[in-house]
Amino acid sequence: MTKLDTGMQVRAVRDISGGVMHESVPAGSLGVVVSPDDVGCRPQVAFVIRGLLGDRQVVTDVDPDDVEPP
Repeated sequence: MTKLDTGMQVRAVRDISGGVMHESVPAGSLGVVVSPDDVGCRPQVAFVIRGLLGDRQVVTDVDPDDVEPP
């Protein structure tokens, strides 16, 4: 498990389910940690999702095992 610090670039190693409150993130998507993995809090990552109509940004909570350095 990698320590996730603010500003660190990461890649989703598996599909990340967004649930009810967030969009899902496909495996392979690149992102930047916007909130670190402090005690009691899950880290947040801003991912860029590529699409036919352009790119969009998705900010979601992640499990540290869901991402790795690119």
